[in-house]
Amino acid sequence: MPLSELQAFLQRPPCHGRPHPTSLLGFYAKQIAAHNALKKAMLHTPHLIDYVAVADATICPGHNHIRRLGIGDHKRLERLHQEYHQSIAAMGERSISSPNNGDWSDVDSAENAFEQAIIGAYWYKKMEDGNPACEAEKPT
Repeated sequence: MPLSELQAFLQRPPCHGRPHPTSLLGFYAKQIAAHNALKKAMLHTPHLIDYVAVADATICPGHNHIRRLGIGDHKRLERLHQEYHQSIAAMGERSISSPNNGDWSDVDSAENAFEQAIIGAYWYKKMEDGNPACEAEKPT
């Protein structure tokens, strides 16, 4: 986030009356936090999680955030979100049947693809909105 945007953001009072997250960066942060919490739960008590429900991304709050935030290429994000959920569910099932299986590479790959797509959507939206600073800041 450019410094000027951060300063403007920090000067606004907090808004508690609307759904969160309110931006793609907020959604990105929420995704990271949710993933970390879910992974910790899976590592410590994999048998307490309903992996059939986890496999369905449409019941995840993230699905609604993707639609609500008005992301142009929401179909791609929805697909990557679904793939992420399916990889988490598959890992959970493997954790129950084979507790010593610590290979999270499929989950890590799906998580990375989904999160990079969120960041890509953020940069696309910035360019679409005509932010002149975004070209210099966009990671390569």
